[in-house]
Amino acid sequence: MTLEYIFLYETVMEPNNIKPLKIVTVRMVCKSAAMLVISICAGFFYQLHSGSKEFGTRGATSFRIMAKNGASDGEERRNNVYFPGERLQCIYSCADKNKFILLSVDDEGDVSVYCPQIGDSSIVLEKGNDVPLVNTILLDGHIGPELYAAIFSEEKLSVVAVRAGIGEQLLAGTPIGKIVINVGHDADARTVFIEKRQKAR
Repeated sequence: MTLEYIFLYETVMEPNNIKPLKIVTVRMVCKSAAMLVISICAGFFYQLHSGSKEFGTRGATSFRIMAKNGASDGEERRNNVYFPGERLQCIYSCADKNKFILLSVDDEGDVSVYCPQIGDSSIVLEKGNDVPLVNTILLDGHIGPELYAAIFSEEKLSVVAVRAGIGEQLLAGTPIGKIVINVGHDADARTVFIEKRQKAR
């Protein structure tokens, strides 16, 4: 009886000692697997979110001006002061809004259109970041402030309409530094305000 009892005790107790251990092990594995899945998903969504931010930044429009004299790569003037006879190199970034108009207005109300050089509607730019325009702008001898406006849009715009909006503000006495380029919510207007001065002798 004693041996039989011990045998039965061992056959009964052994599974009872093992089963809870197996259950705990399975639970630990499940928890570890769940934590691993959560970590992978969190990392995936973080990368996806970060990627969308980067795409949004790269997809934005921008416009800046540099002085390009001779064979130099260009000089960016922090004070935006330039001199008659210098050449301006325009640098842009764009994605879907790659229809482009470039014009300037000086303190006498004269409006100059650089893009398009022919016709009345926007030109189509190559998409990219920090792309230099093929042509440079030669500054004339007029001294004083001047506003450059670069207009990016998904659809082509009319130069006449843009000039008319600027003309109305000039007639109302708006200083060129406060002119607003109204081009609608589907377009971006980037402006650079410069001052032309005579070089000191």
